Amino acid sequence: MGLVRALTNSLHEQPRPGTSEFGKLFEAFVVNEFVKMNEYTRSRFQFSHLRVRHQDEVDLILEKPGKETILIEIKSTNQIGPKHVRGLNKLHGTFENVKPYLLSQDKTARTIGETTCLHWQEGIAEIFDGSL
Repeated sequence: MGLVRALTNSLHEQPRPGTSEFGKLFEAFVVNEFVKMNEYTRSRFQFSHLRVRHQDEVDLILEKPGKETILIEIKSTNQIGPKHVRGLNKLHGTFENVKPYLLSQDKTARTIGETTCLHWQEGIAEIFDGSL
């Protein structure tokens, strides 16, 4: 995203919330926060992602032998709802021993279907607190 913004001479423009560009930047930022925390805490999670037909995807998958697999969907919205977890809840059934999360800018914690929905900072803290 940064290279495209540099080439189009738009680095000086702030990405607008609600745009796909903002969403992509937010997702990249949150993934980078996971990478940093994984190194800082020496958690040794293996990172991957998954995209299947019909646009269903998991933005981030964290795996560690003998531990629960963590599926993470990242949304830049500040108000999540059932439509935001539909794909993750559908893909949840294709894995064994998993914990699905939706991390966003919404400050209201809730569970929708099988998915735990948290503010992105709370989600990172919960995942790296050592209990998973």
